[in-house]
Amino acid sequence: MTLFRYCGFDIESLIEFPELKTLETRQNEDPIAVERAPVRIDIGSGQRQGPNWVVGQKEAFWWLEGIARFRVDSKGIQVDGEPNAPEGLIRALTLEAPMTLAMQFRDAFCLAVSSTTDGRDVSAYRFLPGGGSSTAAAWQVTRKPGQLLFSDTLLHVRVDDKGQPIASPQGSGVMLWPRAIELLELDSCSRMSVRPELPLQRLELPACRDPLPLGKIITAAMYRRLQESTVDDHHTIDARRPFRLAALRTAGRLWVDAMGKTEKHFQWCLSIARHCAVERGTRSILYP
Repeated sequence: MTLFRYCGFDIESLIEFPELKTLETRQNEDPIAVERAPVRIDIGSGQRQGPNWVVGQKEAFWWLEGIARFRVDSKGIQVDGEPNAPEGLIRALTLEAPMTLAMQFRDAFCLAVSSTTDGRDVSAYRFLPGGGSSTAAAWQVTRKPGQLLFSDTLLHVRVDDKGQPIASPQGSGVMLWPRAIELLELDSCSRMSVRPELPLQRLELPACRDPLPLGKIITAAMYRRLQESTVDDHHTIDARRPFRLAALRTAGRLWVDAMGKTEKHFQWCLSIARHCAVERGTRSILYP
């Protein structure tokens, strides 16, 4: 059994994750357990179904046909991979949808964003799918002095006793395509393959390891209807914009209601709307 750190949670796993940093001792009392076990998709009453998921208030199933099946509850994740499925792909899948489900069962929500930090607070980048959020974050780290990587795909945000959104680092590097690696001159950087048939690579860049306040969310200019919002106008109609952004960009948002977490998720989005600014990204901001 090996301990890893991911999105602010301890992961106690029988599966090795070279993508993550190991821990000598627990930092949480109740780690998320990851183990290999046979998984049979069980559709019960009261559960919601999607094309490759079944979610209820006690357990959930997620699968990728021909690759792996996952059973998830508040204790952890059971992984049932196909014999010929690439191990790197199974690990990558485990760290995304199944881990999102496991965190949601624990009332923890994530934004589907890349992010960086200057050591004071966290700036998150949210573009359209495939729109270059990872590249923008990597560009900040490699081109802007003092910037560290914070997350690539999942940004776990908790709300502290004062209602402040506190982000936890993801801790799994950044995934980039060959063209981005070439442009950023990262050919000598330590990397590993994510999926054998794709040239997508996971790279390890200088990263922050400590929780920090979430300061702002930067969106691409293509979000024409999303005007800039600051923390000073959260009490006006502009507060709907960061609230809507948090709600729509919640990782696994389709599962929130099925789990019975709607009210908790609403309060979480409200906290982000009250304390975080939303800015429209410009070339000078995203690519200094």
